[in-house]
Amino acid sequence: MLLTTTSVVIYSCKKNREASITELNTQLLNESRTYFQSIILKQIALNDNNIRHSIEKMPLWDKAFVKKISVGNAVIVPIKYKNDILLRPQDSDNNIIIGKTSYLIIFKDQNKSWCAEWVTLIPMANKIKGKFVGIVNIEDWNGQFKRAYAVGENGGIKNIYKDESFIFKKINYASTTCIRIDHYSGVGVDGYMQYTYLGSETFCFGGGNGGGNTDNAPDLDNNGGTSGGGEPNDYTSMYDCNNDLNGSARIENCGCIGGNTGIQSCADITDKIKNKCLDSVWIKVKDTLNNKIAKILNNTFNTSDKINFKIVDGNIDGGYAAKTEVVTDKVNSDGIHVFDVKVTLNKNTLPSASQEFIATTMVHEIMHAYFDSQKTYYTQQFQQHRNMAENYIDDLKNAVQAIYSSLDDKAAYALILNGFGDIFKNDLTYWNSLVSKYDLDNAQIINIRDSYKSHNSGTKTACSQ
Repeated sequence: MLLTTTSVVIYSCKKNREASITELNTQLLNESRTYFQSIILKQIALNDNNIRHSIEKMPLWDKAFVKKISVGNAVIVPIKYKNDILLRPQDSDNNIIIGKTSYLIIFKDQNKSWCAEWVTLIPMANKIKGKFVGIVNIEDWNGQFKRAYAVGENGGIKNIYKDESFIFKKINYASTTCIRIDHYSGVGVDGYMQYTYLGSETFCFGGGNGGGNTDNAPDLDNNGGTSGGGEPNDYTSMYDCNNDLNGSARIENCGCIGGNTGIQSCADITDKIKNKCLDSVWIKVKDTLNNKIAKILNNTFNTSDKINFKIVDGNIDGGYAAKTEVVTDKVNSDGIHVFDVKVTLNKNTLPSASQEFIATTMVHEIMHAYFDSQKTYYTQQFQQHRNMAENYIDDLKNAVQAIYSSLDDKAAYALILNGFGDIFKNDLTYWNSLVSKYDLDNAQIINIRDSYKSHNSGTKTACSQ
């Protein structure tokens, strides 16, 4: 009798067990994928001129997840495009990677019928208090228009017409307003984005059924005009260019910046030298360079927004006049190489030197920055000094003499060779041949160096008067 009762109890527990959330989500994912593959993929492709519709795309089911929306649970599936184009609103520098702002959503509507929608989000402004501002465009998988919304900065939502929509910033607006969304392909070349125009599509919105005076048209409630699908706010989740869900990173000419990228602006050559004596020499160096060293500086760091040079002053251990260090060296999420290098000038010892000594130090460090950016003996100072000695001594000399014409060749060569002390320490044979090439010896180099470093020779700075 006990065995029979126990069996009944066990049987009852199994019968009343409810499925876990994980099991329900897995079931919904499987059912959604089956529905998509058996029904949606059979849709007839549109034959229109919209480049966005012509790009081959596929759902990334391994990255799908379940999200609760107004009509129940929905499956969100990121999309991979064979060619990931950029969307750019008219008169804007905001580049939007379509693969980051579009996705497939599958759910059961209020009538419990399956729905599959291709959602494309076009942000028109930075998020206001974390909320999306822009165009929500909803289509069938084949590109057939279903509905769209314009989400304003004040949270208001406007329905848009069958083929067009437009974002607004104020409740009061003129009759029908349109904006063009241009399509581009973007390719990273030497760290810089190059764009090719592919086409465009136009989105409009207005009051009534296509025009008229809409100055006093009210905002729609969030549950208005859904045509049997979810509410407008169900659709406004998106990935930024750094692959962060609802992140704030954005595409500019230098690639993906802001948000969690660690790059806040597109900087090229920046100077943050606080010491007025060092800064005054840097201004001369930067403005006067017109030779090979100038081309190296400008062509490397002043044409690509991703290859950045920064010069500052600060404390340096060991008594060195300056140092160069790589701050950032990585491939960003958009596939573009990001490189930041920083030169630090010794604020404690360098300001009291002659301007010629300071300028020689600066052009020397420019070469280190250049070598590091080109991966030429990357961060290996000795090998980089060998490269400078073999290929750039005259270029360095000419650069300094272009600023200080009274500096004679012998003194200029001595100041430049003084920067190669590790060659003297590590390869004395090569060092001796190098100094003799310029009709110098060690004693002369030391004497000239000390004279210009102590400002007994050369042009004084305000700090060495």
